[in-house]
Amino acid sequence: GGDVLQETITANVSEDSVTLEFQRSDGTLITQLVDFRNNFHLFGPLKHHLSAEHFPDDEAVEREVTAWFREQPKEFYAACFQGLVKRWGKCLNVQGDYVEN
Repeated sequence: GGDVLQETITANVSEDSVTLEFQRSDGTLITQLVDFRNNFHLFGPLKHHLSAEHFPDDEAVEREVTAWFREQPKEFYAACFQGLVKRWGKCLNVQGDYVEN
């Protein structure tokens, strides 16, 4: 565990992706690449929020994404992770075969 010391959010508009990095006080680095084309279930609400916007550059996207993440209540993140656990369970139960939501 450990508290988050540093967070970095990097956007790539042309690739439809955002990279999230969190450095914890215990030295653990957590990196998550979010490819919006393939991770709709994880960040559907963020994609919906951004879909009505047009950004002049990657930095503008980074600022908006950072603000959006900070505005979300902890219950939002808990629900996302609970959904992931459910989907992972489905996948593991069929030994990696294709599953529908």
